[in-house]
Amino acid sequence: MVQPKVATKDMMLVFCLGYLTYDLACDWNSFGSCPKPIHKWLAGSYIIIAGWRLIVIAVALISSTTTMEVQLKVRYDSTKSRMLVLATWLAVPLVAAWSLLGSTWAWDMVTSSPDRMPSALHLAFFVIWQALCYVWLVIYTFVGK
Repeated sequence: MVQPKVATKDMMLVFCLGYLTYDLACDWNSFGSCPKPIHKWLAGSYIIIAGWRLIVIAVALISSTTTMEVQLKVRYDSTKSRMLVLATWLAVPLVAAWSLLGSTWAWDMVTSSPDRMPSALHLAFFVIWQALCYVWLVIYTFVGK
């Protein structure tokens, strides 16, 4: 059976991140009392991960590779594909720095004023998202080892 170049899960991830960004935008003003711009960090995280996945999808569409293999294959014939794959690998240090910034802000907010978060659901989601970012970083750090 031939696998499609773009997996349904890739499109679903991009759609879900778009929805989360929309949902966050609807609650944007309720984050005004937070000591750190947690809402901006969350929006930035969604955009970074969605952008990274869209680049992977683009490489799969312009090459003969599925999205599962895009980052493991580095010898593309097309210069455009090689440049896009390089951009996906540059996302790793960006996500690392962004996650550290988010962790610092979260720690500061939780220790100084945890009651200023708009809801406990937002705080729980922030913590879950942080954990996912760190898991993503660990996975991509050890790919190919």
